[in-house]
Amino acid sequence: MSTPRRLAGAGWTTRGPRAWLRITSRIHSIERDAFTESSGYPPGSQVAGIPLRDRVWLDIQLGPALSTGGTLTR
Repeated sequence: MSTPRRLAGAGWTTRGPRAWLRITSRIHSIERDAFTESSGYPPGSQVAGIPLRDRVWLDIQLGPALSTGGTLTR
């Protein structure tokens, strides 16, 4: 039995989404302009020279090992 979870990511390099999508997560939605000053983030926030603006929400099914505190392996 698997447990559905939703998680969000920010500041990913190109490897981040690729890794999560490989383990059967699905993009649920994109929250535009999530990392603003009004949300508590410093102006001009960047990751690897790319402006930090949008949050990506993913749906993922966790198997028994992960839903009970196991570790994720590649």
